[in-house]
Amino acid sequence: MLLLICLLLFSIYLNFLNTKHIESIAKKKYHNEFVLHDIGHNILPHISNNVDLLINFLPFSLSLYSFVFLKHNANEIISSLIAMIILRIIANRITILPKCNQSCDKVTLLGGCHDQMFSGHTAITILFCLFMYEHNKNLLVPSVLIAISQIFLIISTKSHYSILESSIKVDDLIDRAVEDNRSA
Repeated sequence: MLLLICLLLFSIYLNFLNTKHIESIAKKKYHNEFVLHDIGHNILPHISNNVDLLINFLPFSLSLYSFVFLKHNANEIISSLIAMIILRIIANRITILPKCNQSCDKVTLLGGCHDQMFSGHTAITILFCLFMYEHNKNLLVPSVLIAISQIFLIISTKSHYSILESSIKVDDLIDRAVEDNRSA
């Protein structure tokens, strides 16, 4: 367990280093920065970044729930987080996009302005929604609603492009529920 926690912290640190590197490449590449056309940004109303607290609260509260109520799955949860962070590092490393929010000028432990392909917040939210659903099959509807809400919040704040936000991740949750109903 201690080894997994160390690996998790190391993967978070690698994500930070990767984000700094992506930002340095983007500064050289995008002199006259432009915003890619995104239908999700056009369709959804723009919500100010004042909802950052909510965007951060959802994954944090779900992770807290998972670690408190799903203690027996702690190794699986941490291993899944490590895998998700590594996938995020790879995806963002090979797809450096222009920033979708022109006012963005930060690099934090969780990300930067040009790592827009893969939202860690959304991935963590979906991951913990999957764990909640696996723990209690009655939580399918709340899990899907939480996941969709997080996706809409991320896209509406223009924190990420909508290319992967709306497609793959919620499908995983719904597919798992359909498989469970078939086998029951």
